[in-house]
Amino acid sequence: MCKKEYQLPLDIDDQVENLKDLGIIISDENDVRDFLNDVM
Repeated sequence: MCKKEYQLPLDIDDQVENLKDLGIIISDENDVRDFLNDVM
């Protein structure tokens, strides 16, 4: 079993773009940013 390589954390804008790239439909990006700020 090999170790997973360390990944740098994504900032909020990169996380929103990543969610979009995964096909998630985001109707209000400000709500998503608020949520991600609360989680981080």
